[in-house]
Amino acid sequence: MASGAPMLPGGRAFWLRQFTLWHRITGAASLSTLIFFATTGFLLNHPGLIPARAEITTQTLTLPAPLQGVLSAAPASGTLPLPEALAGWLSPRVSVPLQGIQADFDAREVWIDLPRPGGEGRVIIDRQSATAEVRITRRSWLALAADLHKGRNSGAAWPFVIDALALGTLLFALSGFGILLMHARARPATWPVTAGGLALPAILFLLFVHA
Repeated sequence: MASGAPMLPGGRAFWLRQFTLWHRITGAASLSTLIFFATTGFLLNHPGLIPARAEITTQTLTLPAPLQGVLSAAPASGTLPLPEALAGWLSPRVSVPLQGIQADFDAREVWIDLPRPGGEGRVIIDRQSATAEVRITRRSWLALAADLHKGRNSGAAWPFVIDALALGTLLFALSGFGILLMHARARPATWPVTAGGLALPAILFLLFVHA
């Protein structure tokens, strides 16, 4: 509190300090991630800004002899987890962890989807020739950012980033509301502006969205 400012009553001063502290901490901790999600949310609302071009790469791999036996012993039909040996060999070659991933088996081929943000891919293993055709599609970094915003094919760790941002933003908003509450008496415009922020989206929804 600046020197010379009037002292607040004990309880009110304590809560104002707490709200200000938490508002500052959560704002600083979530600032960069919040900017990222705000920017990518704008891009998702204007998909024409995301370039449609894509880079496609293909390669053909020959399974080593030990894995050919694993392939021969794999099921002839159904959707099942890819055998660990095959997953361990393919993962570094396609830059996607495949342990536990589901694959589609039939008597001639094994199909494996390669989910990734900003693109997609697939592996088709020919059971007779023991070769794997790998096809990877990579789109622009804006498409990658948009997929991360949605959490699309973003792996096991990224949802924790989204959850942490949601919690941080909630604490930021609640502590900001506490600061508003503390200063509202001296700032008459506080509640009309707050009510307007609540009412405007509801009005727009009722006028232009709600059927």
